[in-house]
Amino acid sequence: MATMDMSTTKDRRSTRAAMVVLAVLTVLGSVVLAIVTPVTAEAQAGSRICGAWWKAYPNNGETELIYAQVIEVPKTDGVSCKAAADRLDHIDQLFRLKPEWRQYNWGQSMQVWKWKCEHLGAVFNGKYGNDPCLNMKRADHLSEARDRSPSHFVNK
Repeated sequence: MATMDMSTTKDRRSTRAAMVVLAVLTVLGSVVLAIVTPVTAEAQAGSRICGAWWKAYPNNGETELIYAQVIEVPKTDGVSCKAAADRLDHIDQLFRLKPEWRQYNWGQSMQVWKWKCEHLGAVFNGKYGNDPCLNMKRADHLSEARDRSPSHFVNK
């Protein structure tokens, strides 16, 4: 009968214990990272925004009013973008937010189609910062694009 060296058994046990500890630490690190990382997505990370925007020029054109409603979608998802743009192509939500703006003559809606968030930031002259999407939650699927509440932006 062969005899087993006790030091080999101890080495195996300590190696196995070290692997278990490493696996547990890896899982815990992943959980902490998932909790700490915000759920919002930036355009550079593969998102685009889709929806509609409008302009009005009250006071004989002295003032420019802009209103936009958009949803953030994956950059490669044209179907979700179209669903968001079609769904948001009406201005009545603005009049719930700012009833006094109903009196102005609003132009035709302009589509927001796969814009980078920085582009929307430029339309509003940086009022919402360079990347307005930082506070948006991305619609990752078509059903989310159809149901998600849009983000609203106004310049006044």
